[in-house]
Amino acid sequence: MNPNKKLTHPGVRMNLMQMIARQATGLLAMALIATVTPGLAASPDAVGTPIEDGSVEREIAINSTTRFVNVQHNERVRFINTQNGQRMDWQFDTLRVSSVIAFQPVAKNLLGQQQLTVYISPDSRQCGH
Repeated sequence: MNPNKKLTHPGVRMNLMQMIARQATGLLAMALIATVTPGLAASPDAVGTPIEDGSVEREIAINSTTRFVNVQHNERVRFINTQNGQRMDWQFDTLRVSSVIAFQPVAKNLLGQQQLTVYISPDSRQCGH
């Protein structure tokens, strides 16, 4: 096969054009999603949302020895720091039904420099358990 020979077969040219069009469409879709949903990964929905009305399902007391807590997806929790008196109401309406999150970046007033890992399990009310 001659490496200098041009590919002029109509089928090869059409497949190449289709491939370029698909790639361009994919890139355009990704750009559109990025502009419509900026900062999705950093949004509160990735870790849940604050509760403003005080309607919680349970309270979790934490102190300097608390390293992790277990909650269920969509659970509404009041965290109470027994050492500094801080409280925080939070709903774990996260993007993923089951996940593990570092809670300190969200709850600095509650935790100070303390690290707290939250393990989110599927909501047993929705699983039928």
